[in-house]
Amino acid sequence: MIRICILIGFFFSASANAALFGASTYEECVSDGKSGRTNFEMQALSRKCRNDFPKLSNLAAKKLTKIKCEFSDKLNEHFYLSLNPKNKLAVFQTDKKGKITSISSSKVSAYFTNNEIGDFIISVDYVNGSAVFKVNDSVAYASCEEIT
Repeated sequence: MIRICILIGFFFSASANAALFGASTYEECVSDGKSGRTNFEMQALSRKCRNDFPKLSNLAAKKLTKIKCEFSDKLNEHFYLSLNPKNKLAVFQTDKKGKITSISSSKVSAYFTNNEIGDFIISVDYVNGSAVFKVNDSVAYASCEEIT
C-alpha cells in the first residue's frame, strides 16, 4: 500500500513540475500545444513560442553576441557580426566598427560609416534569426545563427 502511494505521489509531482515549469525549448513549446489545434492556431502558437525562445537568445538577453549570417539570395556568401548591446558597439566581419543605433523588443540595428563600400545599416531580428543589410539603394536579406 505504501509503495502505491509513493508511486502515485511521484507521478503527480512529476506532471505538476512539467506543467509548473513549462517548456524549456522552442521545440518543447510547440510540441506541448500541438494536439487538436488548427493550422491558424499552430501558427499563433509558433509565434508565441518563438518570442519565448528566440533564435538568437544571447542577443535577446542583451549579451555580447557573435553571429554568422548567410545571404538568402547568394550561395555560400556570409558575413560575421559582433554586437554588444551594453556599450552599443558593433563589428562587421573583423575590422569594420559601427554603433548600435536602436534596440527594440525584437531587433538590433547598427550603423557603419566610412567604409570602402560606403555607409551601411544592418538590422538583426533576434527572435527569428534574420538580418537586413542595407547599403546605398541595395537591400540584402540573411538568416543568422549565434556562434561561439
